[in-house]
Amino acid sequence: GTAVPAMIHQGLVWIFPGGGLEEALLAPPPPSVPELENVEYRFVSESIRDFPDIDWTILLENIMDPDHGLFAHQASAFDLYSASRNNPMRIQEEVINDGKGWKITSITDAIYKVVPRGNSKVQEKEDKTKKKINGISKGTNTDDDDGDDSDNLPPQATTTFIAPNLVYMGRRDPKTNKTAFVTAFWICPTGTGKARFMAGAISTIPKWINIPRWISHINLNNFLDQDTYLLTNQNRYVLATESQLAIQNSDNDAESKQKISLPVRKQLYNYRSPSERLGGRVGKFFDSTVSRVPNRLNKIMHMGGYNKVINEQDVPSREVVLDRFKQHTAICPESMSCVKNCRLIQKLIKFTFV
Repeated sequence: GTAVPAMIHQGLVWIFPGGGLEEALLAPPPPSVPELENVEYRFVSESIRDFPDIDWTILLENIMDPDHGLFAHQASAFDLYSASRNNPMRIQEEVINDGKGWKITSITDAIYKVVPRGNSKVQEKEDKTKKKINGISKGTNTDDDDGDDSDNLPPQATTTFIAPNLVYMGRRDPKTNKTAFVTAFWICPTGTGKARFMAGAISTIPKWINIPRWISHINLNNFLDQDTYLLTNQNRYVLATESQLAIQNSDNDAESKQKISLPVRKQLYNYRSPSERLGGRVGKFFDSTVSRVPNRLNKIMHMGGYNKVINEQDVPSREVVLDRFKQHTAICPESMSCVKNCRLIQKLIKFTFV
């Protein structure tokens, strides 16, 4: 085999297949979750799953889309991260690592905008809190308003993407920017149209509170199953369009190919929701940079273009797409151990009653 530089960063093993140790030392560092640099925080749950029929870019876009959670997962908590005309999404972009990295964050008031809720305190904040954007208050002062409503500001729902593969989100105090709980996702491409999903819940929960990981894995995989087949079908059209655009640009020389933009999302997606400001910006990023992924252009062109992908490639069955044992259990030591223990218990029960 070939040795490649590697390092452990925030509990994950990172490898650098782009050269030797000297090149690796000049490369940008792996993306970081700020809370994991604080000793007060720790992983309270971790999970992994392979998606053999979903591209890593599609998984990342799905994670950053709060709107889909309301219908695909029937989870009202997504509404806290959504936006509306009265509660717009603010975007902050930052070039990091001496110009070699990119970071973007969406910010919105963590209040319910679409889903009706019985929480009167949350609704009251939505109705009465003056929204401050860029330091400008958009509310109207009343006679009893002393001009300082900072104590009434709701938490800020933030979602941060650090290219190329890290997303973390949490509801933060508007004054201190602190949060008690962060959900982080590392999405690793394992091939064109394939990805490995890694997620972690990060919190200040005391260490003596230790929930068995297999329990959280059951809940998370149930959650992921709810829109996996939808994303698998989306995957076909995205890759088919990318293949067609790559073939159309195949006459470019090798150097130009690494710089071409493939406007896949510009052709397929229609960003209309107020919640899609983040997704729209990240979509432009992927369209501009995905051709630089090693070996991707050749793989995409070999797919044969849009019609060949859509008309000739078989659509995976639900049994294949939702094969949780192969995609998760078989590659997760904790879940596999639980399965082995359950099988042992079954044998003991059969032996007892025979």
